[in-house]
Amino acid sequence: MPAEPRITLLGPQRNPRLPRVRQQLGLRDARFATVTAGWRDRENDDALLSELLGGRTVNLQLWSRMQQLWEADPELAHGDRERRRRLAEMQELYVIGLQQAVEAAHRITARRPVLPEIQQMALHDVLDILRDMDERHRQRVHEVHLDFYARYEPQHRPAVLEGRARWGSSSPSATPWPSPAVTWVCCWGRCTSSTSPRPWPPRTRRSRTARW
Repeated sequence: MPAEPRITLLGPQRNPRLPRVRQQLGLRDARFATVTAGWRDRENDDALLSELLGGRTVNLQLWSRMQQLWEADPELAHGDRERRRRLAEMQELYVIGLQQAVEAAHRITARRPVLPEIQQMALHDVLDILRDMDERHRQRVHEVHLDFYARYEPQHRPAVLEGRARWGSSSPSATPWPSPAVTWVCCWGRCTSSTSPRPWPPRTRRSRTARW
């Protein structure tokens, strides 16, 4: 039975730790499929990332491919941009509320209590608020995605189907590597320059197969 995929989350890489983590995870000779779509117009500025991963990388170029889909299907492009705009607004307001709740937790824990059990009750109340905010936000984001897929059905649109067929030959599973196992590396955030270290927090996911 195939092993469950393993996910490793790394923090900001201003001082890159990827080579050490790659060694620790037993991925010294692994090959990597990279996703740098969060860098948008600088998606292909991945020389440093590839170097830190040992050079055995294939950038899936998802942002570039999304631009091609938008050009081929303006209706889908409009719907996707509206979805992104809605999600961005939701995220911004969610973070504002989150910051206030976190600040309240810090103030409660920093205060010297007269009765520690009362302080703990107050702290638990704030933590419950944080958990409730997280769950509400997660559910609302999920609903936005569900509405988008129900309205536009991107998985059935000709431009998407043609893109899948066209780009399938460039997926990691189609490259001349000897083993089917691929480790995925996903980066968030925009790179700031082509010379300074990137503030990207990669996530690596190791799977037994690679599917586009």
